[in-house]
Amino acid sequence: MFATRRPRAQAADPAGFRMAPRLPHDTRRVLSAIYPYSRHVLPRRCTMPMMSPETAPGSHALDLVSIGECLVEFNRDADGCFRPAFAGDAFNALFYAGRLGLRTGFISALGDDLFTPMIEEGITREGIDTTCLARLAGYRNGLYFIELDDQGEYTFHFWRGGSAATRTLLHHDPEDLAAYASRSSFLLLTGIGLAVLDGGDRLPHLLRKIRGLTKVVFDTNYRARLWDGPETFRRRMEEVLPFVDIFLPTLADLRPLYPGASATDMFRQFTSLGIGTVVMKNGAEGCAIWHDGAEVAIPPPAPVSILDATGAGDAFNAGLIAGMARGLAMEECCMLAHRVAARALRVCGAIDHRFAPWMVASDP
Repeated sequence: MFATRRPRAQAADPAGFRMAPRLPHDTRRVLSAIYPYSRHVLPRRCTMPMMSPETAPGSHALDLVSIGECLVEFNRDADGCFRPAFAGDAFNALFYAGRLGLRTGFISALGDDLFTPMIEEGITREGIDTTCLARLAGYRNGLYFIELDDQGEYTFHFWRGGSAATRTLLHHDPEDLAAYASRSSFLLLTGIGLAVLDGGDRLPHLLRKIRGLTKVVFDTNYRARLWDGPETFRRRMEEVLPFVDIFLPTLADLRPLYPGASATDMFRQFTSLGIGTVVMKNGAEGCAIWHDGAEVAIPPPAPVSILDATGAGDAFNAGLIAGMARGLAMEECCMLAHRVAARALRVCGAIDHRFAPWMVASDP
């Protein structure tokens, strides 16, 4: 739980959070921030004119590039059968960001097995730029199965060792990757990427080359089974953090990395590294941002019935980045992120393929 001192002039909830004021949900203003660049059809009740991506403000050709993997996903349907789809934290964020109107690109590699056409078709359908998406002959795609319990919590069973995606950094020329990433306003990297991508020693070079050109976003996405121990992950993460502009940790990820440290201690440590924005996620309690030397809690706008928690954090990241790309205040970015994450929580699997921006424009 996020703890902070209670200012006298502001009410607090029973947990002692300093609560951000509940934001007025001006549907028209939120839509105007998202829809001008969306490739997806407006609902009939909206009459705003669409704009092509070429008319978007800013000097970058892309809004968000992510680096990582897209895997074959097998999720059990109600009839008990597993059916193939595709997902992965790096891809999931691009999916939701693209649906929110951002221009996206993917740094990764695909295999040449029977699932590749399905993945390629899906990536193309979402309008994701594939300049740095390789297809490697003789390699297969990683895959995973999802098992859910009654609480919507998931257990993953992965087969990703030696997959094409793990070769991403080794296959692409480092200078080409830096040139491509510098074309984007934001680059998203996650702890899963740190764990599974071979040639991780090339990452600092990439991040150093794009410093000042592209905002680097890092999500902890700590998966204990991918590391020898929390200390190993912490060392790798702290190699990357000096290059990070926007840090999106999950409180549950940080607990084993910094045992005994309070959320305030961790906030102060991360900001001391020069990280400009830290948003700490905490599941159903929402998130907290560091503001004026204290934690400001941003709760979700409404409780959500969880069907499947897979991909919710990735959806949150996409909503937050979309809000920042459109110049919304941080509290509004967090509220948008909560709404996008809520959509992911309501579907089986990592992605809500019916998702459209009007679904997050007002209270559920």
